[in-house]
Formats: sequence, C-alpha cells, structure tokens
Amino acid sequence: MLKKQIKLKLGTKILSLVFAVILLFSLSVGAVMLKDITSSMKKMATEKAKGDLALSSTYIDDVILGNWEVKNDKLYKGETQINGNEEIVDLLGKKTGDTVTIFQGDTRVATNVMKDGERAVGTQASAEVTDAVLKNGKQFYGQADVAGSSYQTAYMPLKDKEGNIIGMLYTGANQSSLASLTQSLFTQFAIVLAVVIIISVILVLLFTRRINRRLNVLKYAFESAGNGDMTIEVSDKSADELAELSVY
Repeated sequence: MLKKQIKLKLGTKILSLVFAVILLFSLSVGAVMLKDITSSMKKMATEKAKGDLALSSTYIDDVILGNWEVKNDKLYKGETQINGNEEIVDLLGKKTGDTVTIFQGDTRVATNVMKDGERAVGTQASAEVTDAVLKNGKQFYGQADVAGSSYQTAYMPLKDKEGNIIGMLYTGANQSSLASLTQSLFTQFAIVLAVVIIISVILVLLFTRRINRRLNVLKYAFESAGNGDMTIEVSDKSADELAELSVY
C-alpha cells in the first residue's frame, strides 16, 4: 500500500522554516536568560541582605545601649528584653524592606517572618546556618530555609561581653519576590517574541507571495513552450536566479 505524500507549497515550507528557526533561537536565548537572570538576582538579593544586616546591627547598637546577654533564660541587649520585641524587628523590616529576625541561640525570639499567618517565634534556624554561625562563629550569606520558605539570607553571630556566641541576627529576602520579578521579565520577553513572530510571518508571506507570482509566470511560460507556443516572453528585472532563469 502506497503512502500518500503530503505536498506543501513553497511559501508554507519557507514560513515553517522561519518559524522553527525563530522558535529554536528564542527557546535557547530564553533558557540562557533564565539561568543568568535568576543567578544574578539571587546574588543581588544576597548582597542587599548582607548590607541590610550591617545596617541593622549598627542601628541596634546605636538605639539600644548595652551588651548582649542572656538573663533569666531571656535574650537582652543592655536592659532591653529582645524576646517578643516586635517593635525593633518591624522597624528594621520597614527600613530595609527585608525580613528581620533576632535569635537566642538557634531559636527565633523576635521576628517579622510569618508562618501560617503568625510570627515564626519559637522556630529554629536551619542546620546549615547554625553550623556556620553558632558553632564556627562565622557570618553566613546565601540561600537558606527560613521557617519553611527559601530566602536569600545574611546571618551574623551575637556575642556577650565575654565573646560567647549567644544568638544571631538575620536579614533576608523571600524567593517569591525574585520569582515574581523573573516572571515579569519573561512576560515581557514573550510579548516581544510574539511581536517578532508576527512581523516575521508578515514579511515571509509578502516575500513568498512575490516569489509565487514570479514562479507562476515562469510556469506558464514553460507550459506554453511545452505545448509548442514559443511566443511567451518573460520579463523579470530582479537580480537573482529566477531572473536568470527567465532569460532562457
């Protein structure tokens, strides 16, 4: 049984080829853009959190005098109790636009991080963070789990007057904000891509329509010549192969 061959016109073939090239190119560019933009935005968010951490630490030291210490199983800065101190973290959050948390050990005692509609007080930092900050006394910068959500973060240890690490200060940006910005950029990219495809289709249609007209003239002349009529003259002033063919 013979298979029926699908016949496509020249214009359809050209249009399909152009569309495939544009689509393949756009997908390749889109994939590279997604990787680079996401990586760049994460770095920017981490750098912002890093700067806001330094700002928050300086602000706390300027506004709340005294040393960090644990008294009666509560975290204090001088004479100010930090446990449940929503005012300080809300103020810092407003100034920086970040989430802000003060830890006693590995536990959140003052935070504007929300979980299930409530402040995530009493929850613990991730093991990755506590290992770096509480155990090794280092600052931590980068992506981390914060109360079940992914954030770009910055942490620093809080030390008492003897130099013992008794807590942490944190600032960070939620990944959802980065996802929203990425989505916005790709929406704009998709709009530009759609416009490019529409313009390309229009240009290809105009081009193939002109080519088809020229081919039809040649076809008619060749068919007439095949039937013995050699009087048909073809005038094609375009400087391409079809113009050369029309001379013969």
